[in-house]
Amino acid sequence: MKNHSNLISKFSKTFVFLTMLCVVPFVANADTHTVTFHVHGAVGQQSTERGSIAARLNDWNGEFINSGDKIADSTTIRFEANPEQGFRVRDWYRNGSVVTNMMITNIYTLADITADVVVAVEFEEATHSVTFNVVDGKGGRLIAEVDGVEVQSIARVREDKSIVFTAIPDPGYRVRRWQNGSFWENDTNTVLTISNLTGNRTIRVEFEGLPYEIIVEDGTLENGKTNDTVVTGTILTITANTPEEGMQFANWEFFSTEVTFVDDTDETTTIAKFIMPGEDVSVKAIFEPIPPIHTVTFNTQGGSAVAEQTIEHGEKIEKPTDPTRTNFTFAGWYSDSTHTNAWNFETDIVTSDTTLFAKWTADATNIVEMLYATPLQAWITNDVLHIKGIGTNQCYRIYTISGTLIYQGIANNDTTEITLPIRGMYIIQLENRSLKIAY
Repeated sequence: MKNHSNLISKFSKTFVFLTMLCVVPFVANADTHTVTFHVHGAVGQQSTERGSIAARLNDWNGEFINSGDKIADSTTIRFEANPEQGFRVRDWYRNGSVVTNMMITNIYTLADITADVVVAVEFEEATHSVTFNVVDGKGGRLIAEVDGVEVQSIARVREDKSIVFTAIPDPGYRVRRWQNGSFWENDTNTVLTISNLTGNRTIRVEFEGLPYEIIVEDGTLENGKTNDTVVTGTILTITANTPEEGMQFANWEFFSTEVTFVDDTDETTTIAKFIMPGEDVSVKAIFEPIPPIHTVTFNTQGGSAVAEQTIEHGEKIEKPTDPTRTNFTFAGWYSDSTHTNAWNFETDIVTSDTTLFAKWTADATNIVEMLYATPLQAWITNDVLHIKGIGTNQCYRIYTISGTLIYQGIANNDTTEITLPIRGMYIIQLENRSLKIAY
């Protein structure tokens, strides 16, 4: 018993001693989690030409950790993205999925981790919208170049790039000033350079016209002057003087230049409006004698009446509505009564008082003319001539229009039927009665 008591005594003393030294044997380690981070698209890499990623414990001045380190449970990790110049953070990823519902910044904080985690950052080119134009769109044009390559307005240009704007004035214009953002700069240079682009930018250039002289002969400007100094792009109004008796305005004659007319005017209007070009202008109103007026008469030769026309010398006749004539078909207008020269309303012009003659062709199935008063009637059906009103036992003869007898006979009935040999014009004669027919 004594030895056993001594053993217990020694153990008690040893335990007290260890307790006093704060040594607690057999204490287990706290739970840990693996934290991995890299640049998106470059697995395993914390740095690329677009930027890099780092991580530290707890806050901005905490201890940096390496990708793959084991971190104690419930620790807060601060991930820091460092874009290279010209790039920015596009998205953060956690375990392969895009982190949503957060403002995209260079810092992503993951609080109180409870499991292994993989974090990635994706970079993209940082670009800005560049808009440029010409004030009122007149006086010239504006181009922009980045690294010697022309870009269009509203293009997106990478951050940190330089943009060279070049104003190209139209003839007769020069640069008046530039607008850079909301500020106007009274800079008349044709080149404006924006170095190291850092944000959206709007550039405008304003051109102004150079002054030139205008001289008007036989006319006046809107202010009543015959000569003035006017800047390019101004809209001018010129009015021809009142013509002398027997004369009329013909056109405006411009010397050594071309102009752009506006408001539906041109060189033939007595009041003309045009844009002042980038050079001196000399213009003269031209007058000419008033042309004589000619009368055009239409001889319908038995047809319905057609009203005469009054036509200026050298002008064309307006083609009238075709006249009509019973038993005839209209066959056109001719400048002679023998119907030799047909009148072309598209090309022929009037140079003197003129009479046009109508030409007719007879309808083949109708009586053309009664040579004497007679109750005779005639018609043709299926190449057979029917004559009514001859009377029984009456003698009749049929002649060609030239007088050749081609048929004669005695009518047995009131209506006689005759088959004619060929189509043409015939005279039917019955004693003192006769008629002309067309077949």
